[in-house]
Amino acid sequence: MAGHITKRKKNGATKWRARYPDPSYGGKKEIERTFDRKIDAERWLRNQQVALDRGDHIAPSSGEQPISSVVTSWRSTWIDLEPKTKAGYESILNKHVLPRWKDTRTGAVDAASIQAWVNELALTRTRTTVVHIYNVLHLVMEYAVALRLRSDNPCSAVKLPSSRKEGKREMLFLTPAEIGSLADAITPRFKLMVYVSGYIGLRAGEVEALRRKDIDLLHSRLTVTLALKDVNTSSDHIADEDKGLIFGPPKNGKTREVVIPKFMKPMFEEQLAADEPPSDQGYPAVDDNGDFRWTRDPADPDRILFTSTNGHPVRHTNFYRRHFKPAVRRRYCQPCRAEVKKGAERCPECESTDLSYVLPPEKHGFRFHDLRHTCASILIAGGADAYPLMRQLGHQNIQTTYGRYGHMLPSLHKAMGASLDAAYAGSLGEDDEEDIPRIGRGERL
Repeated sequence: MAGHITKRKKNGATKWRARYPDPSYGGKKEIERTFDRKIDAERWLRNQQVALDRGDHIAPSSGEQPISSVVTSWRSTWIDLEPKTKAGYESILNKHVLPRWKDTRTGAVDAASIQAWVNELALTRTRTTVVHIYNVLHLVMEYAVALRLRSDNPCSAVKLPSSRKEGKREMLFLTPAEIGSLADAITPRFKLMVYVSGYIGLRAGEVEALRRKDIDLLHSRLTVTLALKDVNTSSDHIADEDKGLIFGPPKNGKTREVVIPKFMKPMFEEQLAADEPPSDQGYPAVDDNGDFRWTRDPADPDRILFTSTNGHPVRHTNFYRRHFKPAVRRRYCQPCRAEVKKGAERCPECESTDLSYVLPPEKHGFRFHDLRHTCASILIAGGADAYPLMRQLGHQNIQTTYGRYGHMLPSLHKAMGASLDAAYAGSLGEDDEEDIPRIGRGERL
């Protein structure tokens, strides 16, 4: 690179102008920058030379594009993303990222500015929300680097709020008796949904997408093939067919088979035997590709097992707000089982003062997803180790299972410690093997 520095006088002040041939134009044009000190000009020229030698040179003019332009280009890479993921990105872009950064030059975004923005967000939002927002900006800036609009991602130097200050939400678990109480308290058409998630460990969307063909009572097997997702967005950047209720593959894109407990088989038989169409249009159905239709045949293998009160597929937000949370917090009269409003001292039906909650008040924050945690706790208490637990819950890998439930697997920790003791004892010529539990994939400890 044949760069050079010239001394100039401007308004009585000495300036140093550094120039070098622009490789984008075959050296026919020059890139220049002016400095107050000659040493700074020399350092800048050396850095440009190093970048050219490494092959990662970025022309200063490349960073002139506004962030909004980078976002537009980034959207074009979403071709393989799930509709719900796209909707989540759009929501964060429109509510947080673009209002703050859309007119900022890509090359002008620095770590200090992002840090100040993150700190401001953390004053009024939870750490989880801040991390989601930050992650989207990080992806935008990473794409800017891929487009060679800048050489680095300034988000990498930003410190996120500490999780210790906010405190991690503790998992809530139900006892088997409490699962039954909650199932009895919820709208009857959703009773089996509580049992399926509480004892089989399915995610909400997986439960809501179950079909007749997914239930094999002869072999006590349930196949998780689809998941129902509510993509609630009005963004013009998401196709209409990717909005609303969408049937697609389960999380991680993997189909799995799980066991149906014997006590639940009569519940499934009753659910499968329902022959009254839940809607004037018939029964909602969906094929393996996620294509929705209506059918008049109650025995249609694609018929959806659970429907809303209007006979349509279950929209989880409505189910959660109208049916699940009221059941979790329900207060009732012991003698006549009538519902009693919070704060009332007597039953409005029989005047009894013998009042109870479906779940104790300390569990009124219980979520539908906590039924999965409840299932995991029941399996672990029964002796299941990490690998079968991973298969049952549909985790992508064993690390996810350990990350969520490792603290609940003391038997595994004990067995690992015993194995280490056995190895040491073997080195001394001792034989304690008969006292050592074996650790094997899928084996009980």
